[in-house]
Amino acid sequence: MAFIVYKRDGLAIALLEGLAEDEFPQVRINQVDEFSDWELDDSQCEGENWKVWPEEVVFYELLPLMREVVERVSMYNSYEESIIGNSTGVMLMKKAVDVWEKRMREKRGVPSCLLKCFSVESAKATLNSRRIRFSHPDAYNDLMEGQCVWQRNPDVKDEQKELDRVVEEHKKYLNRARICCFSEGGAGSMLPQWAYYANDAKGIMLAFNVDAVLKRFAPGEGKKEAIAKRRVWYVNNVQKEECFQDNLLDLYYVKHASWRHEREWRVVLDAEEDVKRLRLDVKAGNNEAGFPVMDVAFEMKDVNAVFLGPRMRPSDAEEIFKIIQGVAGNVKVYVVEVERHETYGNFRPFPIKSLEELKEFYGCHAPQM
Repeated sequence: MAFIVYKRDGLAIALLEGLAEDEFPQVRINQVDEFSDWELDDSQCEGENWKVWPEEVVFYELLPLMREVVERVSMYNSYEESIIGNSTGVMLMKKAVDVWEKRMREKRGVPSCLLKCFSVESAKATLNSRRIRFSHPDAYNDLMEGQCVWQRNPDVKDEQKELDRVVEEHKKYLNRARICCFSEGGAGSMLPQWAYYANDAKGIMLAFNVDAVLKRFAPGEGKKEAIAKRRVWYVNNVQKEECFQDNLLDLYYVKHASWRHEREWRVVLDAEEDVKRLRLDVKAGNNEAGFPVMDVAFEMKDVNAVFLGPRMRPSDAEEIFKIIQGVAGNVKVYVVEVERHETYGNFRPFPIKSLEELKEFYGCHAPQM
């Protein structure tokens, strides 16, 4: 069985059903025939008018379109007949998008750096102590943290009750999980992160060296595999727990697709076993809300650059800059400023080499509120 997931005059795109969980969902395109139905027999998807799309074309041409359709359906719980008109097709599309996202996660290249946001106060604590915080999953802002993975039991009618039971079982084992979050991308392209995690752009971003992070937290792992594993996999459907039997902590690398814009990259550790195995220098305790945390030592040579937020107060910027000079004078420092034009805005990192240059910058540029 196949389902047409997109059609217009002279174009029909079909997904084939019945593939194994780990198979790449096959896409076939027909630019000749017209179809009135959304659901097709296998025989209707064969012949010279049907072409199979290779993975690369699917990734860069079809996946963005399918993301938009799935997000629209999820957001409004409705269908647009010009795009899709079959609920079974929607479910198949969601499954296909999840598989494609996982494959893309594995295929993408090495990020230039890993960015982490801080408020001014947390930045001071992090730079002065040279310790980065790993937090208990319950401390994070995702209400579904750790709940995108569970094994459905077809014999259980009350799925929500079953999900609650599984989540509670997970918590008994996963209470030792500690997570540190980063993002891939440039400091100028991360508007949500500046707003969410850097106190509305009044804080800073640290750009961590990828090799240094992997050496500290993933020694002995192949670089490509270590990076792919720690990229968050954004899914539309709950994934099966059996996919994570080797290490149940890996379920914290899975989040709902609505968080995709964060382009998150994580290090997830067992607060007991991994700390011993990696011989980490750790200070454990609780945060202000009472959640368990552990602050793990790092070296300033692990940091490629520091970005001061476009809304940072000059007095805070000067204090942060003095701390950086004291702990790592050779780390590059930039003030991120917003260049506004008639039809668009652009982030520009302005390099700062001395306290005098920083004062001169703020003498000419007011913080952009």
